[in-house]
Amino acid sequence: MPPEPPGHRFSELQQLLNCYASHTFAFTDTPAVPSPALLSYLRAAAADPGRAVSAVAQIDDLLEAGLFSDEVANDVDLMPRIRPPEGMTVEQCLRVTRAHLAEFIRAPHTISLERPTSRWEWDARFPELSQFIGTRFHQDFSYDYTSHSEAIDEYFEYASPEEVRTLHADIERLLGMLHSDAEFEEAAEALGMDVYPPDDQTFRTWLTHTVLPTVQRHLAA
Repeated sequence: MPPEPPGHRFSELQQLLNCYASHTFAFTDTPAVPSPALLSYLRAAAADPGRAVSAVAQIDDLLEAGLFSDEVANDVDLMPRIRPPEGMTVEQCLRVTRAHLAEFIRAPHTISLERPTSRWEWDARFPELSQFIGTRFHQDFSYDYTSHSEAIDEYFEYASPEEVRTLHADIERLLGMLHSDAEFEEAAEALGMDVYPPDDQTFRTWLTHTVLPTVQRHLAA
């Protein structure tokens, strides 16, 4: 995910609204049932429930200030415009969303961690793997690198130990979540893989036999 502007007052709320934008650009939650977009956000927040806590606090902050208040106008301008259903206001929709977020905070274990359903969710749930792939194995790969190995080596030249640990966790979770080559190909596309792995490997075999062992060697060093 791209970094938020420093000091952005509604940074987590913006991420939540970005998730809605990645689906239909519309609020489709009902008081009884969260929308596919909100479920996507909650699956991402399951790894860090503090995100949902921040989103609730920022919704409260925005509603208290007023959506059209000059006080928050610059921050609101940074957020995508999500359409409310006919007969409802954005403020009413945010209150419905807030209620579902509050229920998730009370019982986060009720969220089923199925496969991501949007590019936003792939990036949010596998942040370092998305960074690793999307910033190197993109459509201009051949202009920047002479081989996949060179691109991998460059990552480890600049990655912090924490980033390497996160990449390891992301790959392990992906390998545990997906089963077929078709699912891995879908994941590769969603994570920004614009070039084929080398030597006629599938994305799964490349991750399993090349990338993961390299990550493990760096962790053990």
